[in-house]
Amino acid sequence: MSINCARALRPSIAADVQANQKSNPREIKMPRKTADTDTTQQTFDPLAAFNPLSATGWMNTKWFENVADLGSELTNFVAERIKEDVKTQHEMLHCKTMHDLRHVQSEFLQRAIDDYQVETGKLIDMTGKMAAQMGRKDKDRSDA
Repeated sequence: MSINCARALRPSIAADVQANQKSNPREIKMPRKTADTDTTQQTFDPLAAFNPLSATGWMNTKWFENVADLGSELTNFVAERIKEDVKTQHEMLHCKTMHDLRHVQSEFLQRAIDDYQVETGKLIDMTGKMAAQMGRKDKDRSDA
């Protein structure tokens, strides 16, 4: 870590790095632990999401299932759109006239618009249901 980087992070760390580099420039030592450098350990808890009483307690099993469903829906949609793209390219390569080409392009654009509208509706419904479920969880926790 350069001294300028360390200085930007925290002045006490910069002083420690600078002292370490002066004493032995080839040996890098970890900065000593002080009261103000220990706050990271206290604020970051990777398991806090699973604690129902924490601020992130809403991230329960159902939430992860919903997020997985959203990811699956998006992946399926993208796969279908790629199939349509390939199909359209194939049709375009077999066009004999410019009129045929314009027709294939216009059909493709209309299908794409329709597909994106339908998919947007699905995603709005899915995220709305997720929010409603999480809202019920918050209400249940506040009532308890």
